[in-house]
Amino acid sequence: MQCRLIPAGNEPKSWMLCIHGVLTDAARLLTTVPYAMEWEETLIMNERWMMNRIGFVNFWLYDEEEFTFEDGKLLLRGQNGSGKSITTQSFIPFILDGDRTPSRLDPFGSSDRRMEYYFLGEEGKEESTGYLYLEFRKKDTGEYRTIGIGQRARKGKPMDFWGFVILDGRRIGGDIWLYREVGGSKIPLEKGEMKKALGEDVPFTDVPREYKELVNKYLFGFGRAEQYEQFIRLLVKVRAPKLSKEFKPSKVYEILNDSLQTLTDEDLRPMVDAMEKMDGIQGNLDQLNRAMTDVTAIRKEYMRYNRYMLGKKGQAYLAAQKAAAQARAQMDRSMLDKENLIREQGEKQEAEAGLADRDRLAAAELESLLDTDLEEMDAKLDKARLDRKEEQGRKERIEERIRKSRESILECDRRIHILQGEREACQSDISEESEELRSGQEILRWEGHARAMELAGIRGQAEQPELSGAGNCPGIRMHRCPVIFKVYRWPII
Repeated sequence: MQCRLIPAGNEPKSWMLCIHGVLTDAARLLTTVPYAMEWEETLIMNERWMMNRIGFVNFWLYDEEEFTFEDGKLLLRGQNGSGKSITTQSFIPFILDGDRTPSRLDPFGSSDRRMEYYFLGEEGKEESTGYLYLEFRKKDTGEYRTIGIGQRARKGKPMDFWGFVILDGRRIGGDIWLYREVGGSKIPLEKGEMKKALGEDVPFTDVPREYKELVNKYLFGFGRAEQYEQFIRLLVKVRAPKLSKEFKPSKVYEILNDSLQTLTDEDLRPMVDAMEKMDGIQGNLDQLNRAMTDVTAIRKEYMRYNRYMLGKKGQAYLAAQKAAAQARAQMDRSMLDKENLIREQGEKQEAEAGLADRDRLAAAELESLLDTDLEEMDAKLDKARLDRKEEQGRKERIEERIRKSRESILECDRRIHILQGEREACQSDISEESEELRSGQEILRWEGHARAMELAGIRGQAEQPELSGAGNCPGIRMHRCPVIFKVYRWPII
């Protein structure tokens, strides 16, 4: 806050007093309507109640006078002793709380002048009634709200007080008058007349404390009366004359210490509770960080274990695929042997039919030659018997070979069926678990997933680096696929 004295015109000792440091700062505080116990600095200026007009009726040297503000600001120009300070101090802070303590009426803090002085004057009137009012306006809506104080001073008696707050937008000097004209004189309204003129709906009181509560309620909205009183004390401090002359940090500290309310245990309790909660949250955070470190280590080991088990599963599939290929080759060889044996069996059957024909021919020849040459026939018969015996032995050997070939073919067929069943079961397990591995891959995000799928026989995946780490877990053996994949599906953090 800074006040400057600026020469005005050609009058060498006439000065323009800029009361920006007192009245303007007070206007800023007055036009700031707090919400929920604190001032909102982000409120739009047009939404605030701004001082628009102040007025006097039969007060001090004023019969009837009003001053209009521009955007909540007022500049008073006059020589020293012209009444600028009395004019402003009569409103701030008196019009806000109705407290007419002498020390608050004088910006220098003296108790020389009392409120009665401004009504009865130095000439000593016997009785006088007067009014002060302050009109507020919202710039965006054009809504008006007026607070006013009426007082009656009688010589040798306490002063009468009444205050009111006009909420319905009526304005003094247009809709409502604070005096009545009798002849050429303006006679201020008495308390009862004023109350009747305002109406029953206008808040009206004759107690300064209640008036202060009404002003806070309808204009400022502080949550507690102590906060509003603290605000008034601050206004009294900042209006002190020549404040900027000794505006040092120590002076700022003194002003704040005198004007701000002392914090109670109730005020400090939320802060203390918040600090304790912060300590608890920090402890929980440290504990969670340690737990996260442990879980990360466990997850790393389980990922290594899962990669190893996946490699073992792929190796088992490759071994089963190799065994199936070998069984298929052996089956092909057995089928070829079977075809050869069938062909050989046909040939032997044809040979056996030829031998039968030869036996019948030999029998016929024997019958025809039996009578002519018995000895020759006996020799031929012996030879025929020997040939038949040899043919019979050859036939038995051929039948034995055929029987063995059939048994070998049946054994090969049985082994082929067994290997095919094992292969199909293993392929089914691999297919089912590979789907689960794909789902788990979204969580694991393992860079070797595609390669493991390729080793597992799943086509169409992008090539990835080969599995690593499978040899880091010696002694772990895979017994059954479902057990391995159940371990693999253990939740990964």
